[in-house]
Amino acid sequence: MVARIRSGKSITRTFYYNENKVKQGSAILLSAVNYPLRHDEMSETQRLNMLLRRCEGASNIRHNAIHISLNFAKGELLNHEILKQISQEYMDAIGFGNQPYLLYEHNDAGHPHVHIVSVKIDENGHPIDTNFIGKLKSEPARKAIEKKYGLVIAEEKKELKQEDEQAQKLLYGGVPTKRQIENIIKHVLPKYKYTSLHELNAVLSLYNIRASRGSESSRIYRNGGLVYQPISPDGEPIGIAIKASQFAIGAKMKDIETRYFRNDLDRQKQRKSVVGKLDLVLKSNTISNKNHFADLLKKNGIQVVFRENKDGRIYGITYVDMLTKTVWNGSTLGKAYSANVVSALFKKEKESQRIDQKTDNRQFIKSEAKPDNMVVNKDQNVPATPIDAGSTLEQLLKVEQSNDYVVRAFSGKKKKKKRKRTD
Repeated sequence: MVARIRSGKSITRTFYYNENKVKQGSAILLSAVNYPLRHDEMSETQRLNMLLRRCEGASNIRHNAIHISLNFAKGELLNHEILKQISQEYMDAIGFGNQPYLLYEHNDAGHPHVHIVSVKIDENGHPIDTNFIGKLKSEPARKAIEKKYGLVIAEEKKELKQEDEQAQKLLYGGVPTKRQIENIIKHVLPKYKYTSLHELNAVLSLYNIRASRGSESSRIYRNGGLVYQPISPDGEPIGIAIKASQFAIGAKMKDIETRYFRNDLDRQKQRKSVVGKLDLVLKSNTISNKNHFADLLKKNGIQVVFRENKDGRIYGITYVDMLTKTVWNGSTLGKAYSANVVSALFKKEKESQRIDQKTDNRQFIKSEAKPDNMVVNKDQNVPATPIDAGSTLEQLLKVEQSNDYVVRAFSGKKKKKKRKRTD
């Protein structure tokens, strides 16, 4: 079992996060503990007012809400009564057993888990101390519950700790789109270090989502709005865009922009590490094309996202380090990592391949046209003629004949008689 405790400023936001899950069919309200009535005997407003009234006398306490999730391993079959017992024993152990709280079972993840919503103000209006609550109270309670109920031990099931931190790519047409988008942005927005909407979209595109402000003339853009749009693996929009205001998790444009400055400070600590990984690939001289480049980076824990126009020209490049959760526009890291320089490597490789192919073709044509037993007449553009090895000696010993040589017998001239010499 893994327990996660979060403090919040807004009880209303925490409450409606879980109530909306119930309305969407992805959660069930199991019980309202320390309430005057059963959970199914009260309206939504009555359940919320019980928590709000507890905090009326402690308006000076800003973080008055507490949101707890108890996560169990895959395959652990726990009925509602067992979940209620475990939750009550855990709340008793951490000092919240007498607090009014709502218990929800969620079914929107790959493992069973429950959420508990309560407040940090006791019945006398005093704040409940939660400093070091995880180490001093939650951990001992978790271990005792694991032993009592025979649950999978968290240390032996490390993936359980990470499972709720992972998000799946959006699959359009399956689970309700809004629920998938909510799970993804809940994972991405607080964890990744981006400093612009372009950089954020580089991460969201890995999950088949795009955040859009619309055109500059649109009402959404003028009002500072934002929508989340499902996209296909090719980047084409599909389905209906959903307004950021539909998600109660800080998904609006103004919420995102407030993260930019802090994100930039945090990601600078990882700059050297990211540049080192890029240099390792860029200086390897083995890049053949953009897909090969992306594969090499992926092996080093970096996802690369290209921005291309309709003609296929790369005009932007963003690197997402999945280990450090930092996002970098190429030119931010330096000219050597910008889209122009990196895409030039692909062009250079293509040109080299084209020249090599042309050379290979020439050599092939040459070898086909001039076999070893052929002689080429360099002075005339005529086909080569084969050499007959057997007649070579005959040709060399043959008497060269002149065109003006005529056999004497056919010359028509009489042979002059020698005159006898008389003494």
